[in-house]
Amino acid sequence: MPTLATCHCAAVRLTCEAAPVEVTECTCSICRRYGVLWAYYEPAQVRIEGGATEVYEWDDRSIGFHRCVACGCVTH
Repeated sequence: MPTLATCHCAAVRLTCEAAPVEVTECTCSICRRYGVLWAYYEPAQVRIEGGATEVYEWDDRSIGFHRCVACGCVTH
C-alpha cells in the first residue's frame, strides 16, 4: 500500500491502495481553521500506522478529529 498522507513529523502515516477519486472541502468553523480536504474510504481500505493520535470531539460527539500527539497535525 502506498503512503497517502502523513502528519507534519511523519510519525502517523495513512496508507491505501488508491488515491481518492474526489475530495471534499468542508466549510464548517473547525475545518476552515484546519484548512483540510477530506477523502472518504471504507475503514478496510486504509491502514493507519506509526505514532499515537488524540481525538478532539465536541457537541454531540458525531465526529472526531484525530491529531498526532507529537506535532499536533490533524491526520484523519
